[in-house]
Formats: sequence, C-alpha cells, structure tokens
Amino acid sequence: MIQSIRDMRSSDVPVVLGFYEEAFGINFPGADFERIKRAAKRRILGTMPADSGEVILVAEGPGDLIIAYVWLALGRSGDGEPMVTIEGFGVHDEYRRQGVGAFMAEAIQQWAFRLWGVKRLQCLVSLDNEPVIGLLEKMGGQARFVTYVKDVE
Repeated sequence: MIQSIRDMRSSDVPVVLGFYEEAFGINFPGADFERIKRAAKRRILGTMPADSGEVILVAEGPGDLIIAYVWLALGRSGDGEPMVTIEGFGVHDEYRRQGVGAFMAEAIQQWAFRLWGVKRLQCLVSLDNEPVIGLLEKMGGQARFVTYVKDVE
C-alpha cells in the first residue's frame, strides 16, 4: 500500500494543505492555517534549514498518490530531553482504517529516534477525534494533559 515515505516536495503542498485543512477545519473550526503554510513555504523554498527541527513527510501509495502526511517539530520536554511533537497528521479518505496510520506512526518513531535520538513523541488531539486517539493508544500513548477552552466574546 505505502510505496515510500519522503520529504514533502513543492508539488505536494496543495494535497498536504488539503489534509491539514480538512482535519483542523473539522476539529478546530475557524483555525488559522498560516503556520503550516509558512512551514511548507520555508520547506519548499529551501529556507527551512535541515537542522531547524521541522519536517513534513508524505507517504506515497499506488501511482505516486499521496495517501498520508505528517508534520513533525523537534523540541524539548520539561526534563530537557529531545521530544517530537506531531503538529499535523492526515490520511487520504480512501486509505483510512487500512493500517496506513499505524505504518506512519511506526515510521515516525523510527525516524525521530534515528535522526534526533528522540525517545518521546507528543500529539495534541481533539477529544472527539476517536480514530487518532485510538491510533495513539494502540502505539502505547497515554493521555497526560487536558486542555480546557472557553470562547470569549
């Protein structure tokens, strides 16, 4: 199913932004997509240094179709250890519930450990995003924090 996992190319941006906007438009209505657009632009223009701590990977399926993406950012945990935050993650509608997410999650773990020596991953996820929560729990992830939100008008 997944043919390869590679760095995002300029031609991938519309597809990746589509995944991102779909996910965050559903889970975070009214979300501002400028952050990923800036990261994508820096990546495309080559102004995101290789050691910047950010990477956007895509998974290609049959016919070079992009079937998944993940946006990762390197940071530090409270105890100073290197940690990767999954900033964005999406799987093409037709490939959901077929193991693509689990495959990508395993690849992320191997990649983060090999490249940065990371031993901790974190992901901010909406409480009603059951597919992602299920995937994270299947990977052995545990909920450690809850964020409360109140809209002020």
